[in-house]
Amino acid sequence: MTASIYLRAALIVVLAAHAPSAVLGGSSDDGGDVVIDAGGYDDTPYEQIDNPTGISKLEYLDLLNLKREVVEFWTPDRLNEAKPFQMDLGHTGLNKSYHESKDLDLGDAAADADGDGEEDVRHRRNLRSLQDVRYDAWNSNGDVLHAAGRLMYQNGGKVYRCSATAIEDGDLEDGQSLLITAAHCVYDDMGKAFATNFMFIPHQDDGGLEMSDYDCNNDKYGCWIPSHAVVDHNWSSKTWTDNIPHDYAFLVVPNVGSHKGPSGVNDSLEVAVPALEVSWDRPRFGELSYAFGYPLSYDSPTRPSDFRYCKRTLTKRSDMDGNMLVLKGCGLREGASGGPWIQDINGQGRGKIIGISSNGPIGFFAFLNSFMEAPRLYDNSAWCLYEKARRVSRADANGGIIVTWAPGDCAKSVVRNRYGNVIDTSTPAPTPEPTEEPTPEPTHAPTPSPTSLPTPSPTLAHTPSPTRENQNAMSMQFIRS
Repeated sequence: MTASIYLRAALIVVLAAHAPSAVLGGSSDDGGDVVIDAGGYDDTPYEQIDNPTGISKLEYLDLLNLKREVVEFWTPDRLNEAKPFQMDLGHTGLNKSYHESKDLDLGDAAADADGDGEEDVRHRRNLRSLQDVRYDAWNSNGDVLHAAGRLMYQNGGKVYRCSATAIEDGDLEDGQSLLITAAHCVYDDMGKAFATNFMFIPHQDDGGLEMSDYDCNNDKYGCWIPSHAVVDHNWSSKTWTDNIPHDYAFLVVPNVGSHKGPSGVNDSLEVAVPALEVSWDRPRFGELSYAFGYPLSYDSPTRPSDFRYCKRTLTKRSDMDGNMLVLKGCGLREGASGGPWIQDINGQGRGKIIGISSNGPIGFFAFLNSFMEAPRLYDNSAWCLYEKARRVSRADANGGIIVTWAPGDCAKSVVRNRYGNVIDTSTPAPTPEPTEEPTPEPTHAPTPSPTSLPTPSPTLAHTPSPTRENQNAMSMQFIRS
């Protein structure tokens, strides 16, 4: 039986090598440029790709196959079935989240107001309330509209949707681009597994058909297929709601072999769209901030894709050590999770991302008390995850990366792929702000004794066993996109 399996495998390889429109079809007139041409695919032959990272032919083939599988996975039926991932907080969660959100911590507003008294802060807040936007279509165009998009993915046997944003990674020659989104959009904390079949559609609100369909060519930029995701160990090892402060993640998008769409669009996502910068600094509480996203309710012929936003005063949760940012009164809905939060947005629709949408009430509870929460991106592991996303190769990631952060020293953080294999344990990463090292003064020190520096042993950071805290009875649904 084993022999027959090998024979069938060999036959498949031979047929694929000679079939002009097979998955790895070769051109019959030029001796074998690698190109996928079946089903409307028109990829650049390997010999002609702009390849600054020295990608091998086999890796290029692998990326093309991944793209083909993912694009063909998203049939019209699956696109229609894809819904935001929802969960319940139970009666205890209802009382906790609802009442605490009515008493959000605004103390930082006074602290951040240049020493003004509480009355002055309250007066300015009342003025800002006249500019508040609870929930509306974003009609100002600009970079945020082009960089943000809808994210489709499969989790187990079901299909879902979120929002995500193309971000700057500081290097246009590293062979990859990055997205920022919510961790629950890329990793199932209950099933303990990475999601698959990611497809990112930037600027879906482009004035065309404006809905998720089977044709990437009718979108302004087309579709991109991320290869893997990066999450925090505190997200993957815990469960909702204990892991909410770590609900941030990054997706890696190869710059070759991952784009499907209009031929005039650059294959590199960060070149094709105006990627946004992420701020790792503490935002200004008490100031107006924007949250963006693609809600599920706007993705049909009768209600076309509509890029939505809210503009509210930035506050934070009075519990959880201030780890969650809050926009009280924000009316964004299911599907907006993973969308960007921006505080200072200029006339070009550009600004630094200070957070990403994580959760908020849905249905009847949203009318009682609308708000949106986001995990903070400062003084935690978010920047370290970003650095690992930039530096760990796709081959090492093997479908996903989980980072056990070493506070204060990203280089000492332990990185594992989805199978638990440790990778990148000694690769140094730069600090967020480059510092100038003093020039050492010439010294005439005596010859040092031949003592050897201790070699850091490749010890594995202790990984806590995944915990499942007691889950309350399910009753109130919150979006988790």
